Amino acid sequence: ATVLGTIRDANDAVVEGATVTLKNTETGISSTLTTDSNGDFQFINVKIGLYQITVEKQGFNKLAADKINVQVNARQRVDLILQVATTT
Repeated sequence: ATVLGTIRDANDAVVEGATVTLKNTETGISSTLTTDSNGDFQFINVKIGLYQITVEKQGFNKLAADKINVQVNARQRVDLILQVATTT
């Protein structure tokens, strides 16, 4: 299967260079990559199961998407929006 998507900010601008981690919540195995100049990411040859995606980029709040169910030969699209980090 393939898990892919685009990372954008709250203003709908793409976020280049964000770290995206895909973790199988059943096995604990994870894979990490960085978004390209279009804010896109793509994990290929993903085994079936339940996954969590986390996205991190300096200046933004960390984001996690849980319970992503990957099926056989699926192209699972997960588009996410990062929020600008606030200081207290």
